[in-house]
Amino acid sequence: MPTHNPPEDHVPFLSLEDQTAAEQGPVNGAGAMAILTDSSGQILLHLRDDLPHIWYPAHWALFGGAVEDGETSGQAVRREIWEELGVELVDPEPFCRVFDRDGSRQIVTIFHAPLTFRPEDATLSEGQAIKLFAPEETADLRITPFLHTALNAWLKRP
Repeated sequence: MPTHNPPEDHVPFLSLEDQTAAEQGPVNGAGAMAILTDSSGQILLHLRDDLPHIWYPAHWALFGGAVEDGETSGQAVRREIWEELGVELVDPEPFCRVFDRDGSRQIVTIFHAPLTFRPEDATLSEGQAIKLFAPEETADLRITPFLHTALNAWLKRP
């Protein structure tokens, strides 16, 4: 599937602090996640499983996961959405990179894509729940810290 996304090294870090922390390491690979929004600006999130062996159990999160060997972050986010929801991600655009310094210590590329399916038609294969949230509702959610920062930046963009 052809992509028009810029190379991963041209996707800017959200903050100088993230870039510096990533440069100082350790870094445990890369991840890719997507901010999925419907036509009214609501954001689709999923409630992570409440299992003690995973990062951020029972937190709301974006969809996505680890970038596998030989994959670009764009390929990874498409694969992860397919695996987690059973739907094809359409036209993901890179937004920023963040560093999960408090959890997996991955450099995560955050994409944005329009929601092209009804959440109730998706097949959730990971997590406890799926829900659309109005932007103002996300401030009070228990969201993974690095994703909370990315969402706030997304919502404040011009």
